[in-house]
Amino acid sequence: MTWSSSLAVLDTETTSVSAADARIVELGLVLVDDGQVAEKHAWLVNPGVPIPVEAWSVHGITDQRVAFAPAFEEIALDVGALLEGRVLAAYNARYDREVLLGEWQRAGVVVPPHATWIDPLIWARHVHRNEKGKKLEQVAQRLGVEPKTAPHRALADALTCTRVLFKLQQWMPTEYGAVVLLQEELRRKQENSFRAWRAHSGRRAG
Repeated sequence: MTWSSSLAVLDTETTSVSAADARIVELGLVLVDDGQVAEKHAWLVNPGVPIPVEAWSVHGITDQRVAFAPAFEEIALDVGALLEGRVLAAYNARYDREVLLGEWQRAGVVVPPHATWIDPLIWARHVHRNEKGKKLEQVAQRLGVEPKTAPHRALADALTCTRVLFKLQQWMPTEYGAVVLLQEELRRKQENSFRAWRAHSGRRAG
């Protein structure tokens, strides 16, 4: 299976940097068919809780902006239907995956398990391992990807992530299974390297 033949790239704007506590306030979704952007979707979402100033100062989405937006449970089935049968991708995918699964669980919606998500961040850390700055906009700039709008809006970031993924494709296997295996190997190496760096930094500080 070629991973770009049926792909869904997601981005969420939320109430918290902690995925366990975060509620979605905006969801952006880009559907890719045969390597081409086929559909774009965006939803403002009423999280049912106040949006902290720390969150809306980043994405600009206030309580007032989502006051009349649907709750996630109202769009949960639509989102699930759009994702069905597709390979999923997100920048720092672990966060978006946990947030989305939490929202589906709270909504009481049972969704089929999705295979491993493709994470452009892991590939960017590998390809740009000698470069400083691995935020989406920093990686995009190095790859020559021009963001459509300011960062930290869900659909704009999902589109940027899609274009970044297309640029990184030259360093990635064609087949989805091979991508998953290599991505997991890279993830483990990166996490081990970070743990070693943190331990070394702790010894130096002590």
